[in-house]
Amino acid sequence: IRDELSKIDSEYAWVSIRSIAPDEFQQLHPAVRPSKDAVATKTEPLSPERAPEPGTVEIKEGQTGISYRKLFAPYLRGARTVTLVDPYLRLDYQIYNLMSFIELLDPDNGALALQVITAADSNEEEVQLSEKLDQLQESANAKKVTFKYSFDRTKLDRLIETDTGWRITLGRGLDIFHRIEGRFSLGFTDQTQRKCKETNIVYTRK
Repeated sequence: IRDELSKIDSEYAWVSIRSIAPDEFQQLHPAVRPSKDAVATKTEPLSPERAPEPGTVEIKEGQTGISYRKLFAPYLRGARTVTLVDPYLRLDYQIYNLMSFIELLDPDNGALALQVITAADSNEEEVQLSEKLDQLQESANAKKVTFKYSFDRTKLDRLIETDTGWRITLGRGLDIFHRIEGRFSLGFTDQTQRKCKETNIVYTRK
């Protein structure tokens, strides 16, 4: 409150406090008082409506306020083909993460193709995972997302690539959130309320 007052009254000193695990407000709060022009034109760094730019987002352990929409939406906008490489889409909560990613995709004037490359430790595990992905495939197709998947144990990198020229390197793949115990826990449907694992997201042009 004091800092908000200082924007309109210079008699109030600017105070910037950072905790060990800063939340989204602390991450976005500048260390020094911004100019009036900067305040007027300020854009949230992780706004889903921002223009995509190369760079890195550092996510702290326990940080909240993060979502796939904030991280990925600007870079998926306008894409007709998206490739996701994540070797760890095996447990149910990891499949839920994939569901959330597919929900983010927005086909524009036609279908969007999603290719998922993942891995399994055994043929038996591959069969079990295929049953779950087949169900997800049906839902995705109904949304005009042509979802195909394949297994490749040699691919260890975790990334997203689009036909618009973006590559997003995922330090932990889609598994950036701490697991929620139970469907009736806060954060099950709203990712911004979930605590994150420490990781980096790197955006580059191919």
